[in-house]
Amino acid sequence: MSKPGENIYKRKDGRWEGRYIKNRKDDGTIQYGYIYQRTYNAVKEQLILMKSLYYHEYHSLNSNYTGNLQQWGIFWLSNVKEKVKLSTYTSYRNKLYQHIFPEIGQIQLKQVSAQHIENLIICLEAKLSRSSIRVILQVLKTCMKEAVKQGILFDNPCLKVSMPMPNSKKVRSLTIDEESNLQKYSRNHPKGLPILLALQTGLRIGEICGLKWEDIDFYANVLNVSRTIQRLPTFEPNEKKRTKIVEQLPKSNNSMRIIPISNSIRVELLRLKELTESQYVFGTKGPIEPRLITYWFKKIISELGIYDVCFHSLRHTFATRCLEKGVTIATISELLGHHSIKLTLDTYINTFLSEKREAIKLIDYDLRN
Repeated sequence: MSKPGENIYKRKDGRWEGRYIKNRKDDGTIQYGYIYQRTYNAVKEQLILMKSLYYHEYHSLNSNYTGNLQQWGIFWLSNVKEKVKLSTYTSYRNKLYQHIFPEIGQIQLKQVSAQHIENLIICLEAKLSRSSIRVILQVLKTCMKEAVKQGILFDNPCLKVSMPMPNSKKVRSLTIDEESNLQKYSRNHPKGLPILLALQTGLRIGEICGLKWEDIDFYANVLNVSRTIQRLPTFEPNEKKRTKIVEQLPKSNNSMRIIPISNSIRVELLRLKELTESQYVFGTKGPIEPRLITYWFKKIISELGIYDVCFHSLRHTFATRCLEKGVTIATISELLGHHSIKLTLDTYINTFLSEKREAIKLIDYDLRN
C-alpha cells in the first residue's frame, strides 16, 4: 500500500511505478527517473537504493559551501534586492534579522534540519501569531529554495515542516449605522476626505497617500491607481534617519487600476484642489504619510464611539456594501485590485449575524410552508 510522499503509484496495467530525483539541470530544474516493477515492495526497495545513490553523488559534487545559514541569508538578500520591490526586500530582511538569524542563523547551512525549523516555530509561538509565523517561514523557505537551486542543498528542509494554521480572525467591517455616522462626520471634518475616499472606492491607505491630481480625470469621473506610499526602514550606513518615505508601484499589477468616483467625491476633491498647490491630493511639498491619516482616522472614530476597527476596515466595508447591493464578485475584485476572485471572497466578504438570522428564517419559512 503506497503512502503519501513516497512517489509510488499503481498503474492501470497492474504494474507499480516509482519516481526519484535523477539529476538537476543548471537552472535547478529537477530531472526524474522512473522504476517499474510488478509489486509495491520491489519498487520501494529499488527506489530506496536509487535515492541513496543520488544523495551521495549529489553531496560529493556540492560539498564546497561551508557557511552558516546567516551567511547564506545575507548573500541571498544581496541577490534578491534588485529583483523585488523595496517593501518586499525590507520585509525579507526584517524577518531574517529579527526572527530567523537570532535563533538558527549560526547553524551550518547544510546542517539545518526540519527539527531546527520545528524548534524555531516553538520559539516564535511564544511571541507571535500563527499568521506572522507562516509569513516568516515562507521567507525562510524561499531563501532555502535558492540554496537547492544553486546546488548547495540536496533538498529544502522547510518542505518537511507543517506550517502553523493561520489565525481565523477577520477584519471587521462597519455596520450600516456606523458607516452612515462616519460619512456624515467626515464630510464636515477638515481631515475626513481620505476616510470618505476609502469608504467609496476601497482604496488602500498607501494608494490614497500616493494619489496625485494628474491621476484624477474630473471629466470622466475616474481616478487611476498607479503608485503607493510607505514609510520603510533605511539600511544604508550613511543615512541619518532610521526610516524614510518611499513611493513605489502598487502591491501588484492588478492593483494598478481605474476606479470610477461618485459625484459627491468629485465635488469634495474639486473643492480641495482649489485650496492646494501640491501635486499630491493629500500633502504639501510631498505626499502625506500613512501614519498621519491613521492618526486622524483613530481620532475621528474615537469621537464617534466606533471601536475595534482600523483604516483597512474601510476597504472591507466598501467590499461588503458592494456585495449587499448586488454587485458581482468579479466587479468587486477588480475594484479592489485583487488578482483573483477567490482572494476577494477569502479576505473580505463575510455576512453579518443579522443577515445569517434572516437566511435561517427564510429556510424555516420554506420548510413550514
